[in-house]
Amino acid sequence: MGARGLALLGERVSPDRCRMLSANGATLSLAGHHDAGIAMIKQAAAMAAELQDARLKGIALYAETLHHFGYMRPRSILETSLNAMEQLSPREDAWLISDLQIFRIGSHIALANFDELSKAYAEVKPLASRLGNLVAMISADRDQMSQQLICSGDITQWHEFMLRDLAECERIHNLALSAASLSCLGFVEMWRGNWDQALIHFKEGAAREPAGPVGGNWILVAMVNAYAGDSGEAIAMIQRRQAELARPNQQNSLAAWMTMLAAVEVYFVAGQREQAAQLYPMVLEATQTGVMFRGYDFRLLETVAAIAATAAGNWDAAEVHFANALKISADLPHRIEQPEVRRFYAQMLLERDNSGDREKARKLLDEAMDQYQQLGMQKHREIAEALLRTAATIGAGSGAAVSTVSIFRRDGHYWTLTYAGKVVRLKDAKGLRDIACLLGSPGRGLHVADLIAASAGELRDARSESYSKMSREALNEIGLSTSGAGSEPILDAQARKEYRARLAELNQELEEAERIGDPVRTDSARRELDAIAGQLSAAYGLGRRRREPNDPAERARIAVAMRISGALERIEREHRQLGRHLSRAIQTGTFCTYSPEVPTRWEL
Repeated sequence: MGARGLALLGERVSPDRCRMLSANGATLSLAGHHDAGIAMIKQAAAMAAELQDARLKGIALYAETLHHFGYMRPRSILETSLNAMEQLSPREDAWLISDLQIFRIGSHIALANFDELSKAYAEVKPLASRLGNLVAMISADRDQMSQQLICSGDITQWHEFMLRDLAECERIHNLALSAASLSCLGFVEMWRGNWDQALIHFKEGAAREPAGPVGGNWILVAMVNAYAGDSGEAIAMIQRRQAELARPNQQNSLAAWMTMLAAVEVYFVAGQREQAAQLYPMVLEATQTGVMFRGYDFRLLETVAAIAATAAGNWDAAEVHFANALKISADLPHRIEQPEVRRFYAQMLLERDNSGDREKARKLLDEAMDQYQQLGMQKHREIAEALLRTAATIGAGSGAAVSTVSIFRRDGHYWTLTYAGKVVRLKDAKGLRDIACLLGSPGRGLHVADLIAASAGELRDARSESYSKMSREALNEIGLSTSGAGSEPILDAQARKEYRARLAELNQELEEAERIGDPVRTDSARRELDAIAGQLSAAYGLGRRRREPNDPAERARIAVAMRISGALERIEREHRQLGRHLSRAIQTGTFCTYSPEVPTRWEL
């Protein structure tokens, strides 16, 4: 439509053509066409100069401000918008001036120029109110409240404000603003540790987000999945939309920058250190723009850089970034970021494990736990507490061996797993409950019936002894024969049907993973296919005749073995070291055991 309008106007230099060039250039820029957009805007500016029309020059500068906004250039926004306001007429262009003030306020937030932000807010709020510029009013209030959140850490106040903000955005039917409101509400739930509710907000925000260079809300769905323990889905999401992340040697949109900055944390939390490390140069490039914060959660870019450097094992660089983040979060102040920096810093120190690192990590974690408590971030406090336990030592500094307490603990619908200084969270599954039972009784054989009963939370008929302590004869009497303990698995009709359905799903997953070059999903799919192939092979005799189901104990043995096997695969995807430890130490059968080569202390 814009091209048609320009064609109708012809090539003649005119005010109408100049305005059309500015409008079309801004539209192209915000649609992701950087070079074409800025070229048209520059053409408009040149035409305004030829016409010697100050207002037309201001309009071209307004379009250029929009262009800089779309590509995360806050310093350029401040310079260009000021020039634009000097050229525009306060009376005839008041609406444009109120819009420009909003871009200035957003840039002051991005650059942490809080004093300038307050001045700009005091100017634009009455102007936008007088004009009835609702978008400017909403944006001004949101940015002003963002500063209050950063400095006070008052999550409840922010939550109440964002609920009102969302209602107003929905009233005026502004999808872009309401999508941002939902993302902010999602982070409220993230900070409170309500992963499920955060996921609902993030998904709805991503669904409402209009196309263009501003947004990238989908990455927040991946982030909450990673924290909630569904790291496989989190990584798969990024793999599917890898092209939307900021990349070197190109003009990256605001959405591409923010998506990349969030992806660093998603990769790190999901245990994909190599991918997080690969983004370190891009994070450094982002810091050169002067932007201090990531969108929506206001994570310091210095913290993101520190996380990426930690993933790369670049300890010296990580320590510099963490020191910078600590100073910035104290000076602003940035209350929510203060414990977050300490938590990630402590994790880096525990992984590096130089002389004095554990003591420093304990101090940081103690401080973080107090700060989390004050902010009401209980789940994050538990993560810090789990890290603190891994820093416990016996004879520290005396050359004695280090003894760490590992954690395998269920909290509602999620499990917190801590081992060798690394913490992961996984969604609840019966196999995880089975493993927890085994960890609680190292070296002892537990009957599969006990595991099934324990995972279901059921009480057996009033017996003082568990099945694991009963004799072979007693087990036979109640239908839990041990005669099949060493026999091959046998599948009934329902199991065979489920296997066929799962095989079809796995073949599709494998094909998709190989197509997009995802080694994690490829390896996972192949391993599960191999496992099912083994089960099917064992289920059929010569001539592919089916072996019929055996006694209840055999059916229970198969179920528990599959549950544990599936859980171990999930654990190894998120925490390879823990997964390998458990795979070596756990044996399944009618009686299952956990017998580690080196005794390990577990907190359950």
